[in-house]
Amino acid sequence: MPDAILGLDLRPDAVHAVLVTTGFKGRRQVVQARTIPLTEETGHAGALEALFAEPAFLKSSCVLSLPAEAFHFRSVALPFKEPKKIRQALPFELEPLLHEPLERTAFDYLIAAVAERTELLVAVADVAMLEARVRLLAEKVRRLTLIDVAPVALARQLCRDEGFAANGLLLDVGASSAGAVFVQGGRVREIRTFLFPPAASPPREDAPGTPASPETAGAASPPPDEARTAPEVPEAPAGEADAQAREARAPAVEPEGQSASAQPAPDFLDELQNTLDGLVWRGDLEQPPLKIFLTGPAADTEALAVEISRRFAIPVEKADLAVLQHVRIDDKARPRWAPAEMNQALALALRPTGKSGGFTFDPRRLRARNGFVDWASRLKWVAAAVGAILVLAGVGAFLDYRIDRQRLDVLKQEVRAVFRQSAPDVTQIVDPVQQLRVKIVDAKKAGASLGEIHAGMTALDILREISALAPASAELLVTTFNADSGQITLKGEAKSFDAVDAVKRELERSNYLKSIVIGQSSQSRQGNKVEFEMRMSVQGAS
Repeated sequence: MPDAILGLDLRPDAVHAVLVTTGFKGRRQVVQARTIPLTEETGHAGALEALFAEPAFLKSSCVLSLPAEAFHFRSVALPFKEPKKIRQALPFELEPLLHEPLERTAFDYLIAAVAERTELLVAVADVAMLEARVRLLAEKVRRLTLIDVAPVALARQLCRDEGFAANGLLLDVGASSAGAVFVQGGRVREIRTFLFPPAASPPREDAPGTPASPETAGAASPPPDEARTAPEVPEAPAGEADAQAREARAPAVEPEGQSASAQPAPDFLDELQNTLDGLVWRGDLEQPPLKIFLTGPAADTEALAVEISRRFAIPVEKADLAVLQHVRIDDKARPRWAPAEMNQALALALRPTGKSGGFTFDPRRLRARNGFVDWASRLKWVAAAVGAILVLAGVGAFLDYRIDRQRLDVLKQEVRAVFRQSAPDVTQIVDPVQQLRVKIVDAKKAGASLGEIHAGMTALDILREISALAPASAELLVTTFNADSGQITLKGEAKSFDAVDAVKRELERSNYLKSIVIGQSSQSRQGNKVEFEMRMSVQGAS
């Protein structure tokens, strides 16, 4: 069986339940419908026990509505439209309008109008009362989705009718009370509740149909014995019992031609007329409604619809949501189906879960609806979130360190490679940057020594002189040439020690050089050359 949604309408005198399933093609169908009257002994708890004794209603997703008289309604205007800002500011705007402390209430809002300021219609309820209703369903339904205000869900569904959505009035008439929902521009503008029928006013002596004397009034009363006795009625099947219960709760239809004093609920209609005039006069409604939908257990009487239409000169139509929404009624549910009684429960089963469907009191967060967060109960979640943030921050820092470290290693390798290219003779690398700086300084000194040495004589002149005088058989190779203030230090290689002496003798014949002295000489590591050091001075240098 497809997933079923249970619409549960709790009224002061009965419980109405409708179970709706959705087929694969989106076709919705009422598979079960039930009306259970309340008794003074058991109340709603007993009625719900009787309802959920039927297995079809157990463990389904449930949408619950409570009568409008269980709520208080306030109008609040705010200068912004964002839902987040509305949720933050609404508790402070609402608190001065309440008779109870804010923490003992739960509230939700609908947007009634949007212009320069956002007008909100706020429903306020006692948290303890809502929690008590939630406990009644604790182990009977799979999930209680939300709590709505009767008959707002029905009014939102009836907005499919263009005339009603533009400017309409929904009257939900019960056995002891009536609710009025005023709709304009597709939005719920106002909600009012009335006693139905209200306490009767004392009859006027000049009113038509009033008894002329106590004797006349007494003649209309039944004998005492007849008032105390009544024939026994045999128990009827379930479907017939629901029908008999509806007939018992519905007011009797007066025959045509009765006097004005016998018109249905004249005091209720007077109060409704006064309320409507007041809303229009204050500007809460732009104009009187142009269409009225009638629903509720006491709305089956034709006389009430006729009288409302005559009184307000407005078309009155009995609401049938199943027909309007093209919902199929299963054969098992049809014997118990009464549109006037089941409209609200059906609207609950069909409504979306967002604010477009009506009020959305979340049964899991009733005490958080006032906008003040209970941090004590949420401390573990806050701690978990902070811990997760710290872990992520630590991971990020570690990854940054690893990336920077890898980048530094690459740079060090590049520096070493440049150093090896620049100084291939250095085998031990300790601090390549500092070692390269020393090499650069030495190179600068060597470059400076290639300039003028003394009296216009340059290093190239000296080297050319040495090359010209040195015998070819000595196989002379100059490896180092340093000149400072006319003093020259020469390092190189020769074929043998005798070759070094031969080079010295030939250089002594030079016109540019003097004081030639052979310094340290030694055999090279390879053993086939002699490494030597030779110092000399430039002619004319001190």
